[in-house]
Parts: sequence; structure tokens; C-alpha cells
Amino acid sequence: MSLSSVDDIFGEFNALAHELAKELLPNGYRAGNLWMASGIDDTGKSTSLAVNLSGAKIGHWTDYGSAAAGDDHGDMVDLLALKRYGGDRKAAIADARKRLGKPLLYGRPPPKPSPAELAKRAEEARERDEKRAAEEAEAQSQKIRGARALFLNEKAIAIAGTPAERYLVDRGLSSAPIGAWPGSLRFHPEVWNKEHRVKMPAMLAMIVNADGQHIGTQRTYLQQDGGRWTKIASKSARMILGLSRGGFIPIHKGSTGKSMRHMHPDEPIYGAEGSEKCLAIRMKMPAARICSLVSLRNMGLVVFPAGARRLVWCRDNDQGERELATLERSIAQQQARGMMVQMVAPPAPYKDIDEWMIAVAPEPVSPAQGRAA
Repeated sequence: MSLSSVDDIFGEFNALAHELAKELLPNGYRAGNLWMASGIDDTGKSTSLAVNLSGAKIGHWTDYGSAAAGDDHGDMVDLLALKRYGGDRKAAIADARKRLGKPLLYGRPPPKPSPAELAKRAEEARERDEKRAAEEAEAQSQKIRGARALFLNEKAIAIAGTPAERYLVDRGLSSAPIGAWPGSLRFHPEVWNKEHRVKMPAMLAMIVNADGQHIGTQRTYLQQDGGRWTKIASKSARMILGLSRGGFIPIHKGSTGKSMRHMHPDEPIYGAEGSEKCLAIRMKMPAARICSLVSLRNMGLVVFPAGARRLVWCRDNDQGERELATLERSIAQQQARGMMVQMVAPPAPYKDIDEWMIAVAPEPVSPAQGRAA
């Protein structure tokens, strides 16, 4: 057995991501380069957590759901600490050393490296970091190219007259009063689903950043059930190709018709988690600027253009403690950037904004002021 630097320990332990992910998150499944699981709790009911199994970010994971602050990303040591040691990272490092055959030798100080050895280690660290940065940049570029290619594929068409439109209509949604569905939504008749290993019809949604760059494509897989079109009954019903961090799905530019980069500072942005909720808002508030921010956690990661000053968040009524904690953290992130954040919520017994608006607001209304968060 040999001594090793902490960086070496972490690097070697992250290299075991494939077997560790299966051990620590046994209810997950492999999807290409990722191990997908339903958060740290690993209930098997969703796919909010993704572990990188290869490449520059091997062993690093992110929970895009409602994880508590500090528990939403990390490496294999962090995952081991959360799953086996109640968050005790020191105990997890000791376990990692034991698994790698590189224990600490207590009471025996490590030999002081020579200046030449220190210089060598610094150069090796710099080279590793440069290689990792280049690999991450290339991996991101490939993901973005793939996302754009799917959305722009010749089989991806406007949703009018397609199963995607039927899916929305069967949920009580309509393209009225605008007269057309958002251009950020398309339908593709056969999109590969890695979990089921078949091609399925899917509604596609374009995810952009604040500069308007297309960085990801959200896929909502569809099926016919008793003559109605619905999402597939699966944890992979909604997946993202490319990137989503800090991005949003543009649903409506509002009465000005201007891009977000050129919006007026007094104009509020109405946001919600899903495209369906945003379409319900658009039905009743056709003058409002509306976008889906993809998830509660991602809401705090979107950096809006300098001209944006006010975000009105349309929240659900059935959120648990973890979801509410994530919402509070995301609001704080936006407020730290100078955004005024307000919230609107449906009255009981409606669970979410689209259920409420479809049920009780038959006529279009003017953008509401919301109430301060």
C-alpha cells in the first residue's frame, strides 16, 4: 500500500464512478455517459440526479431536482458521504482510501517534497486542468450540436395538427388567443428513448440562454392512451439533450414582440417550471412575456439580461419542504442579481397554475402584478 496526495485519491476514486454509482444508487439506470437516479434518496420515481461515468467530469454529479443546498452536486467522495456517512466527508475520505488501498499513516508526517517535486506536481496539475477544461468545452459543444440537430431535423415540424398539439389540447390547452403555438415547440415522430431503447413520438422544446443561443432541447415523450395523447408513464417521460443549466424555454414575447435582450425594464417576466403551465398563462395573459425556466433549481441559475428587472414566478400549491427550500434559494439567487421576484399561486383546491387558469379564467386578462415574495 502506498501514500497518495488528496487530489490523487479523489481522481482515482472518481474513476470508479461506474461501479460506485450502481452501488450507491441501485435504483438508477445507465443512459449513455450518465447514471440517472431520483436524487440522493434514490426512490426510483424520477431522474433528477445524473452521475458522469466517463470523460473529463467522470465521478461528478448534479441533482437538478429539489436537493438541499450543498447536497445538489459533488464528486464520488461527496456521494459516498451523503449515502453512507450522513454527510461526514472525513469518514468518506477514509473509506475511499481504504477501498483504494491507500490508508493514512497516522502519527507519521509525510516527507516534505523537494522544490523540484513541487514544481513537477504544479506542472502536472496545470496540464490536468487544461486537459479537463478542453474536454469539458468539447463535450459541451457536442451536446449543444446534438440538441440543435434534433430540433432542426427535417422530421421536426411545427406542432399544429400533430400528436403534440393533441397532447396539449387534451390537457385543456389552446393556441388561442395568439392563434399559433410558440415556435420554440416542435413535434418529432420518432425520437430515441434510451431507457426503453425504442423511438417514440415526442414534443421538442428549444432551451436558450439569455443571449438567445440554442443550448438544449427538451424531449417530452408521448403515447396514445385510450384515444388521448399523454406523456409516457415512465421516469424518462421528459429528458433534456444538450444543456439546460441557466437556460429557459421562450414561450411568448408579450405585447412588445421584442427579444429579451431589448425588453423594457418595467416589463415583467412570467415564469413557471413547465411549458404546459406557461401555455396556460399565455392563454389568459396574451400581453405577458412568458418563459419556462425548466425546474425550480434552474430558476435561480438563469442570468437574465441587464434590462430585465422583475420576475413573476407562478408556483404550485403541492410542493413539499425540499421543493420550497429550493424555491427560496432560487429566489435569493435572483434577488442577489438585482431582480425583483414576485409570486402568484392558485387558490385551493387547485394544485397548479394551469389547472386553475383553465378552470376559472375563461377570458384573457391583463398581466397581474403578483404579490411580493
